[in-house]
Amino acid sequence: RLLVRAMQHLPLELQIVIELHYWEELRVEELATMLEIPPGTVKSRLHRGRGLLAEAMERLATTPEERQRAVTLMRLFPA
Repeated sequence: RLLVRAMQHLPLELQIVIELHYWEELRVEELATMLEIPPGTVKSRLHRGRGLLAEAMERLATTPEERQRAVTLMRLFPA
């Protein structure tokens, strides 16, 4: 739930690349073709999205358990 709430705080263009890359397991090149943007743009959106996602989860975490969950979740999103 924390991850879903945090994702809602991201700009749509970042949500799309994160969801497609991590949940649908599309590669950067596939995303670039699908979204008709350069691969470098996909990479920068992934990088920016991960950072904003981490910040949002920290902000939204209200208990020590949620804070720990946020740390654990961000480990699942390798740079």
